[in-house]
Amino acid sequence: MGKSLQRFTLLVTTLLFLSGCWNQVELDKIAYVVAMGIDKEDDKIRITYLIVNPEYGTQPTGSSDVEPFAIFSFVADDLAIAKNIANTIVNKTVSYYILNQVLISEEIAQTDEFIHWLYDMTKITEVRKDLELIITKELAYDYLTKFNPALEKRPYKLFREMIRRNKESAFIPSNSELFYYLRITETDNDLYLAVYSTNEQDGVQKPSGDHRFHYDKEEIKVKGTTNKAQYLGSAVFKKGKMIGHLTEQETILSTILNENLRGDQNIYKSFTDPFNEQYTITTKMDILKKSSINLDLDKTPSTIDVEIPLTISVLTNHTMVDYYHDEKKRQELKKHIEDSLQKEFTQFIKRTQEEFKGEPFGWSLDARRHFRTNQQFEKFNWMESYPKMDVRVKVKVKFGSFGRQADVLDIRKVREKE
Repeated sequence: MGKSLQRFTLLVTTLLFLSGCWNQVELDKIAYVVAMGIDKEDDKIRITYLIVNPEYGTQPTGSSDVEPFAIFSFVADDLAIAKNIANTIVNKTVSYYILNQVLISEEIAQTDEFIHWLYDMTKITEVRKDLELIITKELAYDYLTKFNPALEKRPYKLFREMIRRNKESAFIPSNSELFYYLRITETDNDLYLAVYSTNEQDGVQKPSGDHRFHYDKEEIKVKGTTNKAQYLGSAVFKKGKMIGHLTEQETILSTILNENLRGDQNIYKSFTDPFNEQYTITTKMDILKKSSINLDLDKTPSTIDVEIPLTISVLTNHTMVDYYHDEKKRQELKKHIEDSLQKEFTQFIKRTQEEFKGEPFGWSLDARRHFRTNQQFEKFNWMESYPKMDVRVKVKVKFGSFGRQADVLDIRKVREKE
């Protein structure tokens, strides 16, 4: 009986310890930071918090005394001390557990000190490494204070859905997370692409070329009461510092060239109609096979040959050319699309070599296989060698569907009846 009593006492004592809740904090006493803005202010940084209110949506219908979120800003020496400062301002415990967006102004991203401030985030245990890095053209504080969604008052859902939707269209890079920035920066062989965004209607540089095929702030003039924030294009980073940005069409090209950036994208792209340049043909591009990449690093200059297989579905046909039944016309369209894409790829790659002096396509991973040791690869110095290389891209197009109804209307017979 004595041993049984001892076991029972030990069991009860253990259950008492396991049932403790001393480390728990009630939900209404936590201030959850959903998005954080980082700006430069003299030799310090300005931190802006967008804090979600967990009580929003739980109140009775018609209650208007609960705001969905709050925004406030302050200056700090670094990110490590920012949370402690915030706890003196907010009457709740500030938490980073659901932080998934860090908005960084272009101004601070272009400084040499930026990498030091961002690396501070890796020291904060609450911060997840998969949070999204978003570069804003304006100050992050201005960006967030203009945040006024009309259809979704819960900012954690709005940010997440906007990022997801734009990744599907390939208008923004699919891997813009913090850990990807750290990996690319530490290997020092490739360029890193982050999401580029703005709340300003005229905030993005107008790209060169035919503007019918570009969507930027010069052309998307949003009217109405919806959220003005738009995600279009990429911020380009080299050695942890922002050095420029890509348009949304160049971001699409990067996604096609970099297999590490591919996901479940639905890539839509327009081309001039080869039979009437007044019209455009909108297509859906699917990347069903891996690109063929051949490197000859023993040559001078070294060469990179890339063959990209694409399946093209034709969605619009305003000239009413019967591509489905006319083999000759279909081959002309195929050659036109291949030539147009190869020209775009060539111009874009030339820009990465001459302006950025680096590539965001992950080709350094393929180059490593050509060296027996890591020391030999480092001696080759991929970042310095890439701008001198001869890069050739070949596009191989295979047609998919020509719409739900492949037969086209004979427009001449319709007009004869007028």
